[in-house]
Amino acid sequence: MKILFICPRLPYPPIKGDIHRTYYQIKELSKKHRITLITYAAPDLDTEAYEKLREFCDELVVVKRTRHSIIKNLLPGFFYAMPMQCAYYQSREMKESIGKTINSRKYDIIHIQLTRMAPFITQTKIRSINIPVILDFIDTLSMNMEKRLHREIFLLKPFIFYEWSKIKRYEHKLAGIFDRGIITSPIDRALLPCRDKVDVLPSGVDLDLFRFSPVARREPMTIISTGNMNYFPNVDAILFFIRKIYPVIKKSLPQVKLKIVGYSPPSIIKKLESQKEAVEIIGSVGNMSDHLGRAAVAVCPMLSGSGIKIKVLEALATGTPTVAMSLATQAIEVNPGKDILLADDPNDFAQAVIDLLQNPKLRESLGLNGRKLIENKYSWPIIVEKLENIYKNAIENFNKSGD
Repeated sequence: MKILFICPRLPYPPIKGDIHRTYYQIKELSKKHRITLITYAAPDLDTEAYEKLREFCDELVVVKRTRHSIIKNLLPGFFYAMPMQCAYYQSREMKESIGKTINSRKYDIIHIQLTRMAPFITQTKIRSINIPVILDFIDTLSMNMEKRLHREIFLLKPFIFYEWSKIKRYEHKLAGIFDRGIITSPIDRALLPCRDKVDVLPSGVDLDLFRFSPVARREPMTIISTGNMNYFPNVDAILFFIRKIYPVIKKSLPQVKLKIVGYSPPSIIKKLESQKEAVEIIGSVGNMSDHLGRAAVAVCPMLSGSGIKIKVLEALATGTPTVAMSLATQAIEVNPGKDILLADDPNDFAQAVIDLLQNPKLRESLGLNGRKLIENKYSWPIIVEKLENIYKNAIENFNKSGD
């Protein structure tokens, strides 16, 4: 197949959820298919990122963006019906690049990544040509914003509410503009008005990168929390853990240490290192697998957010025993008590961590089962094979409808 990918951010390095998903979809698909990628990038394009993506793409079209162009979109976007997250990514240059690309080569399918890029389906000539369009929602933006509305500080609530209401209306309009959709979670899918046209397709893990690490190689009193620290739900989760859960664990096991590892930690997270005993902020790392492989327990106390939690998949892939709140695993087919421990009450969460730290055999059992789960259901080759079938069915149905 000849596949045209259109996404909002340069999908490398794969350090954020949507970038991670796009990168591995393209990487796996390129083994059998020909890929053209159109994406935004900053003016100072990373040469390494460009060269890496060129390994997988027949053609790479990069639309440069400046801070000035973003601000120009956002200011009037506040008064438009279009959600701000969509207005943020609007540009004449992207519209023209998409138009030129679809006119220059025949594609079998067009893959649009994220709702924020959906306006380009109707703004360009995509709908006037004989090519089916796949829209990858990844998650349901309205649910994400609604959960954030309950967790945000009071001063930001009116702005979050305004954006949430616009996203809800926009999701209702999406049903008629794409041929098939995909999303990471059945719960997210159930909330979409166009859910009958959407298939659940999870994200996965690179098993060659995230290798299994046995209990004997781990630091027996180290807890780890990972993820993009430039994302509100992750910051919210860490602060909740520090305030409500970590003190209970420390009281029972004073020698325990918490490592926070993830891209771009804000100042409120960085300050924890000086304010709290036995908290280490590591920030961005080249290989998250190394850090997960040395920790005794991973924690994921998510109170907001939507979609699939890649940090949980990565922890399970490395055999890191994990304690999470149920929200963090709603898109993952885990067996609580076998693959992972779940707890939504802060005291129950703390006790689950304590039990794991005190019981090496339980850690070993959870670690082995977690790894098997990822190998059987969440490796990228397995997931992309399902994506190929979604493409084939979409093309077949599109052609039948045109007969």
